[in-house]
Amino acid sequence: MKKTALTIRNILLSLVLITSLIACKAEKKTIYGTWLGDGIELTLREDGTFACNFDPKEGTFKIEGDTLTLYQELHSDMESQASCKYEFDEKKDTLTLFLNDEGTTFTRKQVK
Repeated sequence: MKKTALTIRNILLSLVLITSLIACKAEKKTIYGTWLGDGIELTLREDGTFACNFDPKEGTFKIEGDTLTLYQELHSDMESQASCKYEFDEKKDTLTLFLNDEGTTFTRKQVK
């Protein structure tokens, strides 16, 4: 009887430990969020829109492979776009944008 109770207790403790480890697993980081670099603040939202403190101020974006393209509506019948290569480093939590072979590295803005 004592051996059965001890076995059940050990199984329950193991399950609690496994559940705790799974719950503590870090979330996978994504490119979405607010990024800071060279005086630029760029926010990429999950709905495909962006906002920034330079022109274009807001619009939509698309990611295809290693290319990030920002779209801005100029007038009701005109749209401009700017494309650049990008690298997202999940471990360092950095986003590097390359324009004319020069890279600008952004760090994620910490939420307070």
